[in-house]
Amino acid sequence: MTQQVASTTALVLGFLVVMMLGGRLIRYFGIAAEGNLDISLLFTIIGYNLPYFLELILPLAFFIALMLVFGRLYVDQEMAVINASGVSRGKLARLMTPLILALFVGEAALSIVGKPWGVRSSESVWQQQALTSAFDLIRPNEFISSGNYHLYVGSLSDDKKQLQDVI
Repeated sequence: MTQQVASTTALVLGFLVVMMLGGRLIRYFGIAAEGNLDISLLFTIIGYNLPYFLELILPLAFFIALMLVFGRLYVDQEMAVINASGVSRGKLARLMTPLILALFVGEAALSIVGKPWGVRSSESVWQQQALTSAFDLIRPNEFISSGNYHLYVGSLSDDKKQLQDVI
């Protein structure tokens, strides 16, 4: 029964991750279509956000898997047979303890290590992308006006990270 719950948890987790990442992917495609995100960084950002999604979805997937497996046991009258054979609900809960502990340790690792690392890395990519986008707007030897501000850049360095001859 633990294997059924574990496999159903994995299946539900996979489905929910695809749903959540699919929605986020559509949003990022919109940002890329506006020109605010390099398309080559799209899956990198999605990968960095995966621990954040897993932290939210893993308990939900486990709960849904428990409801599906135990619901099927009750509907097929298998739970009545299990109880009649002398196995109590407490014993079934104790049989699930190794899976629960494994999921608890995984969730703790995601919360303590995975999510902060993913958020830091994702923010770093977004900041680098914002800097790149700002420098892509600057064209050497042209004036750029924005309200009361005017900018003239004579040239950009070869790595396009430094402005030269700024007025």
